[in-house]
Amino acid sequence: MVWAVAPFYTSSNDVFGWGIFCVYEVEMAKSKKREYVWLECKDCGEKNYRTEVNVQGGTPKFELNKFCKKERKRTVHKIRRK
Repeated sequence: MVWAVAPFYTSSNDVFGWGIFCVYEVEMAKSKKREYVWLECKDCGEKNYRTEVNVQGGTPKFELNKFCKKERKRTVHKIRRK
């Protein structure tokens, strides 16, 4: 917390003056440990979905059953970086 002296103006009674205000220090947002990756179909190789994953401990390796538009059925999709 920091105290500051600053001018102010109130429009209700047209008064200009000086005042002491309390100003709180705000920390900057931390950088996120996430990145966007594509989910690629194992059968046809088409990248159908884009999702955000947490890469703080390394890129996760997982496979999901998702619908492939080209194959027109559910197939296994793996993570691929662009």
